Formats: sequence, C-alpha cells, structure tokens
Amino acid sequence: FIGDPSVDTPVLCLAAGSGLAPILALSEAALKRGYKQAVTLMFSGREKADLYDAGLMAWWQAKHRSFKYLPTLTQAAGPDWTGLRGRIPALLPTVSKDLSGHSVFVAGSPSFVDDCVAAAKALGAKPELIHTEGYFAQSVAQR
Repeated sequence: FIGDPSVDTPVLCLAAGSGLAPILALSEAALKRGYKQAVTLMFSGREKADLYDAGLMAWWQAKHRSFKYLPTLTQAAGPDWTGLRGRIPALLPTVSKDLSGHSVFVAGSPSFVDDCVAAAKALGAKPELIHTEGYFAQSVAQR
C-alpha cells in the first residue's frame, strides 16, 4: 500500500491474519508524517493469541490522538475479553454508519478482502477510495 498524501480523508484499515503487515506499514507511515485525520485499524484474529503487535497498537493509541485500534476475535474469546467479537464485515456497521468520506484499506485472504469491500461499499465507501491487498495461492509452473 501507498497512502496518497494528497488525500485528506479519515482512514479505515481492515486486516486479518498476515494482512496486518501491509496495514501496519501504511498506518505507521501516516502517523509518522503527522496525518491529522482519524486512522482506525480493525484487526481480526481467531483467538486472542492471534492478535499480534497489540503492544504497538496500544502505544500508537497513547501517542496519537487520531489513531484507534479495534481488535476482534472470531472464535475463542475468554471471559476476560471485552473487545469486539465476530467477523469484520459483519461488525463494520457498528463502527461506522457512513464510509462515503473515508479511504478504506483492506488486506488479508481473498475472501476476507472481498467481504470487507462489499461491506464498505454497502456503507457508502467510494470505489476509488478503496484499496486492497489480497493473498492468493501460487501455482507451480508446468514444464
């Protein structure tokens, strides 16, 4: 991902699994350059142990008023879990009712990306402000 410095919209980042890596790079670049608009990062894991870099997210929230981290668990959540539960596409309307003015970045498996894009569009996200990075199986070259 490359965030366009000329775009000045709130940013919504959606990631699952290893899709967090490109989202982290994008978010860090925006925060380092002093991006003034809100940056919300939703990250989905099956269980709490899958939510890596939680310490970094807490630090970013403490350091940057404009940054908000919303982790969600899709499966195992112990009694001490007070965060969101469920898949990001289903939870998106609880986070924002209108994404028409947001830049949306999505990274993860192809089905995750497709479901998040559909959910964001249903909330008014403009196609030209939706950016995706999906992971696809590699095929072996035939000889």
